[in-house]
Amino acid sequence: MALVHSTSGPPPKVVTEIGRKSASFHPSIWGDKFLAYSNPAVAKTDHKEEGHLQLLKDEVRKMLVEREKPQQELLGLIDDIQQLGLCYHFESEIEDLLGQINDSFGENYGKRNDVGLHDVALCFRLLRQQGHFVSSDVFYKFKDIKGNFNENIVKDVRGMLSLYEAAHLRVQGEAILEEALQFTTTHLNLYKISNLDDPLIDLVGRALRDPLRKGVNRMVARHYISIYHKFDWHNQVLLDLAKCDFNLVQKVHQMELAHITRWDISTIDQLPQYMTHCYRALLNLFAEAEEDTVKEGGPTYGFGYAKDAFKRLVRSYQQEANWCQASYFPNFKEYMSLACVTDGLKLLSVASLVLMGNVATREAFEWMAKDPPILRASSLFGRLRNDIVGHVNERKRPHVPSAVECFMQQYDVPKETAYEALQKHCTNAWKNMNQECLHPIAIPMPLLTRVFNLSCTTNLLYDEGFDGYSISLTRTKERITSILIDPIPA
Repeated sequence: MALVHSTSGPPPKVVTEIGRKSASFHPSIWGDKFLAYSNPAVAKTDHKEEGHLQLLKDEVRKMLVEREKPQQELLGLIDDIQQLGLCYHFESEIEDLLGQINDSFGENYGKRNDVGLHDVALCFRLLRQQGHFVSSDVFYKFKDIKGNFNENIVKDVRGMLSLYEAAHLRVQGEAILEEALQFTTTHLNLYKISNLDDPLIDLVGRALRDPLRKGVNRMVARHYISIYHKFDWHNQVLLDLAKCDFNLVQKVHQMELAHITRWDISTIDQLPQYMTHCYRALLNLFAEAEEDTVKEGGPTYGFGYAKDAFKRLVRSYQQEANWCQASYFPNFKEYMSLACVTDGLKLLSVASLVLMGNVATREAFEWMAKDPPILRASSLFGRLRNDIVGHVNERKRPHVPSAVECFMQQYDVPKETAYEALQKHCTNAWKNMNQECLHPIAIPMPLLTRVFNLSCTTNLLYDEGFDGYSISLTRTKERITSILIDPIPA
Protein backbone atom coordinates (compact mmCIF):
# COMPACT_ATOMS: atom_id res chain seq x y z
CA MET A 1 0.00 0.00 0.00
CA ALA A 2 1.38 3.44 -0.93
CA LEU A 3 0.34 7.03 -0.22
CA VAL A 4 -0.17 9.21 -3.29
CA HIS A 5 -0.29 13.00 -2.73
CA SER A 6 -1.52 15.56 -5.22
CA THR A 7 0.92 18.39 -5.97
CA SER A 8 -1.51 21.27 -6.62
CA GLY A 9 -5.13 22.37 -6.15
CA PRO A 10 -7.09 21.19 -3.08
CA PRO A 11 -5.37 19.99 0.10
CA PRO A 12 -3.47 16.71 -0.21
CA LYS A 13 -5.72 13.70 -0.52
CA VAL A 14 -4.70 10.22 0.59
CA VAL A 15 -5.41 7.56 -2.03
CA THR A 16 -4.99 3.87 -1.48
CA GLU A 17 -2.96 2.25 -4.24
CA ILE A 18 -3.06 -1.52 -4.41
CA GLY A 19 -0.05 -3.01 -6.11
CA ARG A 20 -0.53 -6.26 -8.01
CA LYS A 21 1.80 -9.01 -6.95
CA SER A 22 2.84 -9.76 -10.50
CA ALA A 23 5.57 -12.11 -11.60
CA SER A 24 8.13 -10.82 -14.09
CA PHE A 25 7.36 -13.44 -16.72
CA HIS A 26 8.76 -12.78 -20.17
CA PRO A 27 6.23 -11.85 -22.90
CA SER A 28 4.77 -14.51 -25.16
CA ILE A 29 7.39 -15.87 -27.54
CA TRP A 30 4.80 -16.52 -30.24
CA GLY A 31 2.81 -13.30 -30.64
CA ASP A 32 0.76 -13.65 -33.84
CA LYS A 33 3.14 -16.25 -35.28
CA PHE A 34 0.37 -18.72 -36.05
CA LEU A 35 -1.98 -16.23 -37.71
CA ALA A 36 -0.19 -16.87 -41.00
CA TYR A 37 -1.58 -20.40 -41.00
CA SER A 38 -5.17 -19.13 -41.10
CA ASN A 39 -4.67 -18.52 -44.83
CA PRO A 40 -6.24 -21.53 -46.60
CA ALA A 41 -3.58 -21.34 -49.31
CA VAL A 42 -0.83 -21.80 -46.70
CA ALA A 43 -2.46 -24.64 -44.78
CA LYS A 44 -4.07 -26.39 -47.73
CA THR A 45 -3.64 -30.16 -47.72
CA ASP A 46 -2.73 -31.56 -51.09
CA HIS A 47 -5.19 -34.30 -52.15
CA LYS A 48 -2.23 -36.06 -53.71
CA GLU A 49 -0.58 -36.20 -50.28
CA GLU A 50 -3.72 -37.63 -48.71
CA GLY A 51 -3.96 -40.26 -51.43
CA HIS A 52 -0.33 -41.23 -50.92
CA LEU A 53 -0.93 -41.43 -47.17
CA GLN A 54 -3.86 -43.81 -47.67
CA LEU A 55 -1.84 -46.12 -49.91
CA LEU A 56 0.95 -46.32 -47.32
CA LYS A 57 -1.57 -46.99 -44.54
CA ASP A 58 -3.03 -49.86 -46.53
CA GLU A 59 0.43 -51.40 -46.95
CA VAL A 60 1.14 -51.18 -43.21
CA ARG A 61 -2.27 -52.64 -42.38
CA LYS A 62 -1.45 -55.66 -44.54
CA MET A 63 1.77 -56.14 -42.54
CA LEU A 64 -0.18 -56.15 -39.28
CA VAL A 65 -2.74 -58.74 -40.37
CA GLU A 66 -0.21 -61.08 -41.98
CA ARG A 67 -0.65 -64.14 -39.78
CA GLU A 68 2.47 -65.97 -40.97
CA LYS A 69 4.74 -63.25 -39.61
CA PRO A 70 6.66 -64.37 -36.45
CA GLN A 71 5.27 -62.96 -33.21
CA GLN A 72 8.50 -61.18 -32.31
CA GLU A 73 8.49 -59.47 -35.71
CA LEU A 74 4.91 -58.30 -35.18
CA LEU A 75 5.83 -56.87 -31.78
CA GLY A 76 8.71 -54.96 -33.36
CA LEU A 77 6.34 -53.63 -36.01
CA ILE A 78 3.86 -52.45 -33.37
CA ASP A 79 6.67 -50.78 -31.42
CA ASP A 80 7.89 -48.92 -34.50
CA ILE A 81 4.34 -47.86 -35.39
CA GLN A 82 3.86 -46.43 -31.89
CA GLN A 83 7.20 -44.63 -31.71
CA LEU A 84 6.65 -43.15 -35.17
CA GLY A 85 3.37 -41.65 -33.98
CA LEU A 86 1.17 -43.79 -36.22
CA CYS A 87 -0.71 -46.03 -33.80
CA TYR A 88 -3.95 -44.02 -34.00
CA HIS A 89 -4.37 -45.28 -37.57
CA PHE A 90 -4.22 -48.93 -36.52
CA GLU A 91 -5.86 -49.07 -33.10
CA SER A 92 -8.16 -52.04 -33.78
CA GLU A 93 -5.44 -54.13 -35.46
CA ILE A 94 -3.01 -53.50 -32.59
CA GLU A 95 -5.69 -54.20 -29.99
CA ASP A 96 -6.52 -57.55 -31.63
CA LEU A 97 -2.89 -58.62 -31.98
CA LEU A 98 -1.92 -57.76 -28.41
CA GLY A 99 -5.06 -59.39 -27.08
CA GLN A 100 -4.03 -62.66 -28.73
CA ILE A 101 -0.44 -62.38 -27.51
CA ASN A 102 -1.61 -61.63 -23.96
CA ASP A 103 -3.39 -65.00 -23.74
CA SER A 104 -0.10 -66.89 -24.04
CA PHE A 105 2.33 -64.36 -22.55
CA GLY A 106 3.39 -66.35 -19.49
CA GLU A 107 3.89 -69.54 -21.48
CA ASN A 108 5.79 -68.00 -24.38
CA TYR A 109 7.83 -65.32 -22.61
CA GLY A 110 8.14 -66.45 -19.01
CA LYS A 111 8.95 -70.16 -19.27
CA ARG A 112 10.84 -70.41 -22.55
CA ASN A 113 14.60 -69.87 -22.32
CA ASP A 114 15.06 -69.30 -26.05
CA VAL A 115 13.31 -65.90 -25.94
CA GLY A 116 15.78 -63.09 -25.29
CA LEU A 117 15.63 -60.08 -23.01
CA HIS A 118 14.62 -57.61 -25.71
CA ASP A 119 11.63 -59.68 -26.85
CA VAL A 120 10.43 -60.38 -23.30
CA ALA A 121 10.75 -56.75 -22.18
CA LEU A 122 9.20 -55.37 -25.37
CA CYS A 123 6.21 -57.70 -25.16
CA PHE A 124 5.76 -56.90 -21.46
CA ARG A 125 5.80 -53.14 -22.14
CA LEU A 126 3.42 -53.26 -25.10
CA LEU A 127 0.92 -55.39 -23.20
CA ARG A 128 1.04 -53.20 -20.08
CA GLN A 129 0.60 -50.10 -22.23
CA GLN A 130 -2.50 -51.71 -23.69
CA GLY A 131 -3.90 -52.26 -20.19
CA HIS A 132 -3.08 -55.96 -19.81
CA PHE A 133 -1.74 -56.81 -16.34
CA VAL A 134 0.99 -59.28 -17.27
CA SER A 135 3.29 -60.48 -14.50
CA SER A 136 6.74 -58.97 -14.01
CA ASP A 137 7.91 -62.36 -12.73
CA VAL A 138 9.02 -63.11 -16.32
CA PHE A 139 12.19 -61.12 -15.61
CA TYR A 140 13.39 -63.41 -12.83
CA LYS A 141 14.82 -65.77 -15.44
CA PHE A 142 17.44 -63.09 -16.20
CA LYS A 143 18.84 -63.28 -12.65
CA ASP A 144 21.66 -65.45 -11.34
CA ILE A 145 21.61 -67.81 -8.34
CA LYS A 146 22.54 -64.92 -6.03
CA GLY A 147 19.43 -62.98 -7.04
CA ASN A 148 21.26 -60.36 -9.11
CA PHE A 149 20.71 -59.60 -12.76
CA ASN A 150 23.11 -61.61 -14.91
CA GLU A 151 26.09 -59.50 -15.91
CA ASN A 152 26.09 -61.08 -19.38
CA ILE A 153 22.90 -59.23 -20.34
CA VAL A 154 24.81 -55.94 -20.04
CA LYS A 155 26.27 -56.64 -23.50
CA ASP A 156 22.76 -56.83 -24.97
CA VAL A 157 22.24 -53.08 -25.26
CA ARG A 158 18.92 -53.29 -27.07
CA GLY A 159 17.68 -55.74 -24.45
CA MET A 160 18.86 -53.49 -21.64
CA LEU A 161 17.12 -50.53 -23.25
CA SER A 162 13.90 -52.51 -23.58
CA LEU A 163 14.10 -53.60 -19.93
CA TYR A 164 14.69 -49.98 -18.89
CA GLU A 165 11.60 -48.86 -20.83
CA ALA A 166 9.53 -51.75 -19.41
CA ALA A 167 10.48 -50.81 -15.84
CA HIS A 168 8.62 -47.50 -16.23
CA LEU A 169 5.35 -49.45 -16.42
CA ARG A 170 5.78 -50.72 -12.86
CA VAL A 171 3.12 -50.46 -10.17
CA GLN A 172 3.40 -50.55 -6.38
CA GLY A 173 5.21 -53.57 -4.93
CA GLU A 174 7.13 -54.70 -8.02
CA ALA A 175 10.61 -55.05 -6.56
CA ILE A 176 11.97 -56.82 -9.65
CA LEU A 177 11.20 -53.76 -11.79
CA GLU A 178 12.69 -51.39 -9.21
CA GLU A 179 15.92 -53.40 -9.41
CA ALA A 180 15.69 -53.51 -13.20
CA LEU A 181 15.39 -49.73 -13.42
CA GLN A 182 18.41 -49.14 -11.20
CA PHE A 183 20.49 -51.82 -12.98
CA THR A 184 19.70 -50.63 -16.51
CA THR A 185 20.02 -46.92 -15.69
CA THR A 186 23.53 -47.45 -14.33
CA HIS A 187 24.75 -49.48 -17.30
CA LEU A 188 23.03 -47.43 -19.99
CA ASN A 189 24.64 -44.27 -18.62
CA LEU A 190 28.04 -45.97 -18.85
CA TYR A 191 27.25 -47.17 -22.36
CA LYS A 192 26.18 -43.69 -23.45
CA ILE A 193 29.61 -42.18 -22.82
CA SER A 194 31.69 -45.01 -24.28
CA ASN A 195 29.94 -46.03 -27.53
CA LEU A 196 29.37 -42.80 -29.40
CA ASP A 197 29.43 -44.44 -32.84
CA ASP A 198 26.59 -46.91 -32.17
CA PRO A 199 23.23 -45.97 -33.77
CA LEU A 200 21.51 -47.11 -30.55
CA ILE A 201 23.18 -44.24 -28.70
CA ASP A 202 20.45 -41.87 -29.91
CA LEU A 203 17.75 -44.10 -28.45
CA VAL A 204 19.66 -44.57 -25.20
CA GLY A 205 20.16 -40.83 -24.75
CA ARG A 206 16.48 -40.09 -25.44
CA ALA A 207 15.33 -42.86 -23.10
CA LEU A 208 17.47 -41.66 -20.20
CA ARG A 209 16.07 -38.14 -20.64
CA ASP A 210 12.49 -39.06 -21.55
CA PRO A 211 11.44 -42.71 -21.19
CA LEU A 212 8.67 -43.71 -23.58
CA ARG A 213 6.10 -44.13 -20.82
CA LYS A 214 6.56 -40.48 -19.82
CA GLY A 215 7.04 -39.12 -23.33
CA VAL A 216 4.83 -36.76 -25.32
CA ASN A 217 3.71 -38.63 -28.43
CA ARG A 218 4.59 -36.00 -31.03
CA MET A 219 8.02 -35.37 -29.47
CA VAL A 220 8.76 -39.10 -29.46
CA ALA A 221 7.66 -39.37 -33.09
CA ARG A 222 9.72 -36.41 -34.25
CA HIS A 223 12.85 -37.88 -32.68
CA TYR A 224 12.28 -41.45 -33.84
CA ILE A 225 11.56 -40.38 -37.41
CA SER A 226 14.90 -38.56 -37.49
CA ILE A 227 16.94 -41.63 -36.50
CA TYR A 228 14.81 -44.59 -37.64
CA HIS A 229 16.70 -45.00 -40.92
CA LYS A 230 19.92 -45.79 -39.01
CA PHE A 231 18.65 -49.11 -37.68
CA ASP A 232 18.98 -52.34 -39.62
CA TRP A 233 15.41 -53.27 -38.71
CA HIS A 234 13.87 -50.12 -40.19
CA ASN A 235 11.01 -50.38 -42.68
CA GLN A 236 10.99 -47.82 -45.50
CA VAL A 237 7.20 -47.95 -45.94
CA LEU A 238 6.74 -47.11 -42.26
CA LEU A 239 9.26 -44.28 -42.49
CA ASP A 240 7.58 -42.77 -45.55
CA LEU A 241 4.18 -43.02 -43.87
CA ALA A 242 5.51 -41.43 -40.67
CA LYS A 243 6.97 -38.42 -42.52
CA CYS A 244 3.85 -37.87 -44.58
CA ASP A 245 1.54 -38.27 -41.58
CA PHE A 246 3.60 -36.00 -39.30
CA ASN A 247 3.52 -33.12 -41.77
CA LEU A 248 -0.21 -33.47 -42.48
CA VAL A 249 -1.02 -33.53 -38.75
CA GLN A 250 1.22 -30.51 -38.26
CA LYS A 251 -0.89 -28.56 -40.78
CA VAL A 252 -4.04 -29.42 -38.84
CA HIS A 253 -2.45 -28.19 -35.62
CA GLN A 254 -1.31 -25.00 -37.32
CA MET A 255 -4.85 -24.24 -38.46
CA GLU A 256 -6.17 -24.86 -34.94
CA LEU A 257 -3.55 -22.55 -33.43
CA ALA A 258 -4.38 -19.86 -35.98
CA HIS A 259 -8.01 -20.06 -34.87
CA ILE A 260 -7.06 -19.77 -31.19
CA THR A 261 -4.67 -16.86 -31.85
CA ARG A 262 -7.22 -14.97 -33.92
CA TRP A 263 -9.87 -15.41 -31.23
CA ASP A 264 -7.55 -14.13 -28.53
CA ILE A 265 -6.41 -11.02 -30.39
CA SER A 266 -9.88 -10.04 -31.58
CA THR A 267 -11.23 -9.76 -28.04
CA ILE A 268 -8.37 -8.00 -26.33
CA ASP A 269 -9.28 -4.47 -27.47
CA GLN A 270 -12.94 -4.84 -26.53
CA LEU A 271 -12.36 -5.44 -22.83
CA PRO A 272 -10.57 -2.72 -20.86
CA GLN A 273 -10.13 -4.42 -17.48
CA TYR A 274 -8.04 -7.55 -17.14
CA MET A 275 -10.57 -9.38 -14.98
CA THR A 276 -13.40 -8.61 -17.38
CA HIS A 277 -11.23 -9.71 -20.26
CA CYS A 278 -10.44 -13.04 -18.62
CA TYR A 279 -14.01 -13.73 -17.55
CA ARG A 280 -15.59 -12.80 -20.87
CA ALA A 281 -13.01 -14.67 -22.88
CA LEU A 282 -13.69 -17.87 -20.98
CA LEU A 283 -17.45 -17.49 -21.31
CA ASN A 284 -17.04 -16.93 -25.03
CA LEU A 285 -14.84 -19.99 -25.31
CA PHE A 286 -17.38 -22.23 -23.59
CA ALA A 287 -20.26 -20.73 -25.58
CA GLU A 288 -18.49 -21.15 -28.92
CA ALA A 289 -17.53 -24.75 -28.24
CA GLU A 290 -21.02 -25.59 -26.96
CA GLU A 291 -22.61 -24.04 -30.04
CA ASP A 292 -20.38 -26.09 -32.35
CA THR A 293 -21.26 -29.25 -30.41
CA VAL A 294 -24.98 -28.58 -30.78
CA LYS A 295 -24.57 -28.04 -34.53
CA GLU A 296 -22.81 -31.39 -34.83
CA GLY A 297 -25.46 -33.15 -32.76
CA GLY A 298 -23.08 -34.04 -29.95
CA PRO A 299 -23.80 -34.17 -26.20
CA THR A 300 -23.44 -30.91 -24.26
CA TYR A 301 -23.63 -32.14 -20.66
CA GLY A 302 -19.84 -32.04 -20.38
CA PHE A 303 -19.78 -28.24 -20.48
CA GLY A 304 -21.54 -28.04 -17.11
CA TYR A 305 -18.86 -30.23 -15.54
CA ALA A 306 -16.10 -28.16 -17.15
CA LYS A 307 -17.62 -24.92 -15.82
CA ASP A 308 -17.88 -26.44 -12.33
CA ALA A 309 -14.23 -27.46 -12.52
CA PHE A 310 -13.27 -23.94 -13.51
CA LYS A 311 -15.26 -22.45 -10.61
CA ARG A 312 -13.46 -24.81 -8.26
CA LEU A 313 -10.12 -23.68 -9.65
CA VAL A 314 -10.96 -20.00 -9.18
CA ARG A 315 -12.17 -20.59 -5.60
CA SER A 316 -8.88 -22.35 -4.87
CA TYR A 317 -6.91 -19.48 -6.38
CA GLN A 318 -8.83 -17.14 -4.07
CA GLN A 319 -7.90 -19.26 -1.07
CA GLU A 320 -4.25 -19.14 -2.06
CA ALA A 321 -4.53 -15.36 -2.41
CA ASN A 322 -6.00 -15.17 1.10
CA TRP A 323 -3.11 -17.23 2.47
CA CYS A 324 -0.63 -14.98 0.71
CA GLN A 325 -2.30 -11.80 2.00
CA ALA A 326 -2.30 -13.12 5.57
CA SER A 327 1.25 -14.53 5.30
CA TYR A 328 -0.23 -17.87 6.36
CA PHE A 329 2.08 -20.88 6.35
CA PRO A 330 0.06 -24.12 5.90
CA ASN A 331 1.31 -27.55 6.86
CA PHE A 332 2.25 -29.93 4.04
CA LYS A 333 -1.06 -31.83 3.92
CA GLU A 334 -3.13 -28.65 4.04
CA TYR A 335 -1.06 -27.08 1.29
CA MET A 336 -1.31 -30.12 -1.00
CA SER A 337 -5.09 -30.37 -0.64
CA LEU A 338 -5.37 -26.92 -2.20
CA ALA A 339 -2.35 -26.92 -4.48
CA CYS A 340 -3.44 -30.11 -6.24
CA VAL A 341 -6.38 -28.05 -7.52
CA THR A 342 -4.51 -24.85 -8.38
CA ASP A 343 -2.04 -26.73 -10.57
CA GLY A 344 -4.90 -26.79 -13.09
CA LEU A 345 -4.61 -30.45 -14.10
CA LYS A 346 -8.04 -31.35 -12.73
CA LEU A 347 -9.66 -28.60 -14.79
CA LEU A 348 -7.70 -29.54 -17.90
CA SER A 349 -8.58 -33.22 -17.48
CA VAL A 350 -12.30 -32.49 -17.36
CA ALA A 351 -12.12 -29.92 -20.18
CA SER A 352 -10.19 -32.34 -22.41
CA LEU A 353 -13.17 -34.71 -22.45
CA VAL A 354 -15.81 -32.16 -23.44
CA LEU A 355 -15.44 -32.52 -27.21
CA MET A 356 -14.97 -36.31 -27.25
CA GLY A 357 -18.60 -36.92 -28.16
CA ASN A 358 -20.34 -40.07 -27.01
CA VAL A 359 -17.08 -41.64 -25.80
CA ALA A 360 -17.21 -39.27 -22.81
CA THR A 361 -20.49 -40.32 -21.22
CA ARG A 362 -22.27 -38.54 -18.40
CA GLU A 363 -21.07 -41.37 -16.13
CA ALA A 364 -17.47 -40.62 -17.14
CA PHE A 365 -17.86 -36.96 -16.14
CA GLU A 366 -19.47 -37.99 -12.85
CA TRP A 367 -16.50 -40.28 -12.25
CA MET A 368 -14.06 -37.48 -13.05
CA ALA A 369 -15.90 -35.03 -10.77
CA LYS A 370 -15.22 -37.31 -7.79
CA ASP A 371 -11.41 -36.99 -8.08
CA PRO A 372 -10.61 -40.63 -8.92
CA PRO A 373 -7.16 -42.10 -8.07
CA ILE A 374 -5.61 -41.39 -11.48
CA LEU A 375 -6.66 -37.75 -11.31
CA ARG A 376 -5.34 -37.37 -7.74
CA ALA A 377 -2.05 -38.99 -8.72
CA SER A 378 -1.73 -36.85 -11.86
CA SER A 379 -2.40 -33.64 -9.90
CA LEU A 380 0.05 -34.60 -7.17
CA PHE A 381 2.74 -35.39 -9.73
CA GLY A 382 2.17 -32.12 -11.57
CA ARG A 383 2.12 -29.98 -8.45
CA LEU A 384 5.29 -31.47 -6.97
CA ARG A 385 7.27 -31.35 -10.22
CA ASN A 386 6.25 -27.71 -10.59
CA ASP A 387 7.15 -26.79 -7.02
CA ILE A 388 10.50 -28.59 -7.00
CA VAL A 389 11.82 -26.64 -9.98
CA GLY A 390 9.94 -23.36 -9.52
CA HIS A 391 9.83 -22.56 -5.81
CA VAL A 392 13.08 -20.55 -5.72
CA ASN A 393 11.87 -18.07 -8.36
CA GLU A 394 8.43 -17.89 -6.75
CA ARG A 395 9.97 -16.69 -3.49
CA LYS A 396 11.28 -13.61 -5.29
CA ARG A 397 7.77 -12.14 -5.09
CA PRO A 398 4.91 -12.39 -2.57
CA HIS A 399 3.73 -15.97 -2.91
CA VAL A 400 2.27 -18.78 -0.84
CA PRO A 401 4.85 -21.27 0.42
CA SER A 402 5.49 -24.17 -1.97
CA ALA A 403 5.42 -27.88 -1.21
CA VAL A 404 9.18 -27.66 -0.65
CA GLU A 405 8.95 -24.97 2.05
CA CYS A 406 5.95 -26.60 3.71
CA PHE A 407 7.75 -29.93 3.89
CA MET A 408 10.97 -28.35 5.15
CA GLN A 409 9.20 -26.48 7.94
CA GLN A 410 6.88 -29.29 9.04
CA TYR A 411 9.63 -31.93 9.22
CA ASP A 412 12.53 -29.59 10.03
CA VAL A 413 14.72 -30.84 7.18
CA PRO A 414 17.01 -29.11 4.66
CA LYS A 415 15.99 -28.39 1.08
CA GLU A 416 17.85 -31.38 -0.37
CA THR A 417 16.01 -33.81 1.93
CA ALA A 418 12.69 -32.24 0.94
CA TYR A 419 13.55 -32.62 -2.75
CA GLU A 420 14.35 -36.30 -2.27
CA ALA A 421 11.16 -36.98 -0.31
CA LEU A 422 8.94 -35.13 -2.78
CA GLN A 423 10.54 -36.92 -5.71
CA LYS A 424 9.58 -40.22 -4.04
CA HIS A 425 6.00 -38.93 -3.91
CA CYS A 426 6.25 -38.25 -7.67
CA THR A 427 7.56 -41.76 -8.34
CA ASN A 428 4.74 -43.33 -6.33
CA ALA A 429 2.17 -41.14 -8.08
CA TRP A 430 3.39 -42.43 -11.44
CA LYS A 431 3.09 -46.03 -10.28
CA ASN A 432 -0.48 -45.30 -9.20
CA MET A 433 -1.28 -43.84 -12.62
CA ASN A 434 0.14 -46.98 -14.22
CA GLN A 435 -2.10 -49.09 -12.00
CA GLU A 436 -5.22 -47.14 -12.95
CA CYS A 437 -4.55 -47.79 -16.64
CA LEU A 438 -4.63 -51.58 -16.20
CA HIS A 439 -7.74 -53.70 -16.73
CA PRO A 440 -10.33 -53.63 -15.34
CA ILE A 441 -10.56 -49.87 -15.91
CA ALA A 442 -13.26 -47.55 -14.61
CA ILE A 443 -13.81 -45.60 -17.85
CA PRO A 444 -12.78 -46.12 -21.50
CA MET A 445 -9.02 -46.08 -22.11
CA PRO A 446 -9.14 -43.03 -24.46
CA LEU A 447 -10.40 -40.96 -21.50
CA LEU A 448 -7.74 -42.26 -19.13
CA THR A 449 -5.17 -41.50 -21.81
CA ARG A 450 -6.16 -37.81 -21.76
CA VAL A 451 -5.32 -37.58 -18.07
CA PHE A 452 -2.13 -39.56 -18.50
CA ASN A 453 -0.97 -37.39 -21.42
CA LEU A 454 -1.30 -34.25 -19.30
CA SER A 455 1.15 -35.77 -16.84
CA CYS A 456 3.51 -36.54 -19.70
CA THR A 457 3.36 -32.87 -20.71
CA THR A 458 4.10 -31.86 -17.13
CA ASN A 459 7.06 -34.20 -17.10
CA LEU A 460 8.36 -32.62 -20.31
CA LEU A 461 7.99 -29.04 -19.07
CA TYR A 462 9.58 -29.59 -15.66
CA ASP A 463 12.46 -31.92 -16.48
CA GLU A 464 16.05 -31.84 -15.26
CA GLY A 465 15.29 -29.17 -12.68
CA PHE A 466 14.21 -26.61 -15.28
CA ASP A 467 10.93 -24.69 -15.40
CA GLY A 468 10.12 -24.88 -19.09
CA TYR A 469 6.65 -23.43 -18.55
CA SER A 470 7.58 -20.09 -16.98
CA ILE A 471 10.83 -19.80 -18.96
CA SER A 472 9.93 -20.97 -22.46
CA LEU A 473 12.49 -19.03 -24.50
CA THR A 474 14.91 -21.91 -25.02
CA ARG A 475 14.16 -25.63 -24.77
CA THR A 476 10.38 -25.29 -24.72
CA LYS A 477 10.45 -23.03 -27.78
CA GLU A 478 12.73 -25.45 -29.61
CA ARG A 479 10.46 -28.40 -28.81
CA ILE A 480 7.27 -26.63 -29.85
CA THR A 481 8.92 -25.37 -33.02
CA SER A 482 9.97 -28.91 -33.95
CA ILE A 483 6.40 -30.16 -33.60
CA LEU A 484 4.25 -27.27 -34.78
CA ILE A 485 6.35 -25.21 -37.20
CA ASP A 486 9.18 -27.10 -38.86
CA PRO A 487 7.99 -29.85 -41.25
CA ILE A 488 10.00 -33.04 -41.66
CA PRO A 489 12.02 -33.09 -44.90
CA ALA A 490 10.89 -35.77 -47.33
